[in-house]
Amino acid sequence: MGSDFILAWVAWATSFFLWIVLFWCAARTKGGAIFSAVVGVFISLIARPPIVLLGLDYPIPWGWFSGYEYETFALGSFVASCWIAIMLITYLFSLHVGVPGVGLLPKERVTPTAGILLFWGALLISISTGVTLVFVVKAGGIAGFQFAVKVSKDFAGSYVVRHIGTLGIILTMVALMAYGKINIDLPRRHKKSFLFFVSGIFLFLGLFTNFLWGNRYYIALILIGCVFSWHYYVKKLSITKVLTFSIASVSCLQGLRTLRFYLFSETVGRDVMSELPFWQEISLSLHLQEFDAMLLAIRDVGDRFDFRMGADFVNGLLSWVPRFLYPDKETFHIGGWLRQVYEPTTVNGWPPALPGAWYINFGSLGIFLGAVISGWVLAVFDAHYRTASSAWSAVMGIMLPLLMASGGISTGFPQQVFMTVFPLWVLCILVQKTPRVAISSKDARSRAIWRV
Repeated sequence: MGSDFILAWVAWATSFFLWIVLFWCAARTKGGAIFSAVVGVFISLIARPPIVLLGLDYPIPWGWFSGYEYETFALGSFVASCWIAIMLITYLFSLHVGVPGVGLLPKERVTPTAGILLFWGALLISISTGVTLVFVVKAGGIAGFQFAVKVSKDFAGSYVVRHIGTLGIILTMVALMAYGKINIDLPRRHKKSFLFFVSGIFLFLGLFTNFLWGNRYYIALILIGCVFSWHYYVKKLSITKVLTFSIASVSCLQGLRTLRFYLFSETVGRDVMSELPFWQEISLSLHLQEFDAMLLAIRDVGDRFDFRMGADFVNGLLSWVPRFLYPDKETFHIGGWLRQVYEPTTVNGWPPALPGAWYINFGSLGIFLGAVISGWVLAVFDAHYRTASSAWSAVMGIMLPLLMASGGISTGFPQQVFMTVFPLWVLCILVQKTPRVAISSKDARSRAIWRV
């Protein structure tokens, strides 16, 4: 194996140590944004290398690597170390000196009640689920719909329907945390168990709708957001409970992947169930192979293909324009473009980890700029939302970074601003304009928590 193998382990150990520092800072600050970075960085930059270096799996796609390429893995972990260090230093410095732009994020001017948030959240989830079920019937069933979404891309212009439900899930999560706080902190006669149960039902309905769209990634983010919000706002969870929930969630997500392959098999009339080795199956299921795609990008840019010169970020800035107004717009999803460099006829992509996307577009300077911008944006999120101050801040403080900047800023960040931040501002206005039901005097003790 030689010196390259040792160097790869040293480089990975360095990146892992910096990730531990990142995790420690997240635990100290209790910031949702920096915690989202902990999750995103671990998935895309930390978890994958030891799987390959220990010989449990080989680089993906194996055909485009010359063996294990330990020197390339060493370079990838070095890039990961630079990304983590620069992003964390920028984040801490920005929090220390103060960050501009804090007031740009959705914030309730008049504190709404949990009931109003549940109403709007349930309405959005119901609309999303209803329209999705119409699509399912039109496609001939769940199997046909998922195949049309994930493979044939027949519903490529309709993903906004899914996102409407995601916005509803966020509002419902706020209500769920508020009711959870009431049920734990107040006497029995003030508890809101029924409304807590209703919030959970609509949250599950929203997750089910996401599954119908074949999207397990958002389901994972929502589950992470629920655990984080509950821990820091409602009631602290023990490490045992967090680990148990994490294992159960990963198993559930893997089960959903298997179910999706089963549904695909029904649609195409043949068995498409994956028979990959265990660790490769896990890597693909949890998107750990983004590290491998980054290695390809860093290794081959300037040789197999030219630098993108910021084209993917320009496409991201234009992504909010409806396709009927700009039919020739290109996608900002760099993974699809990257895979077609190697396999021109393949539709699905190989999304690289974030440092790889910045490197493809701007070279080595891009890694530095991307990490600096990412650290600053994460600081803006955490400066704006004080996690434990309210249910609204607890949920928004983790869900917005998870959806928009998990692990850093990507080419899709501008689209998330238009699809998530702007609509949430509109929903804030609608929530504040919604008539409030008067709270009787006997509920005076619960009034402070009833409002979120």
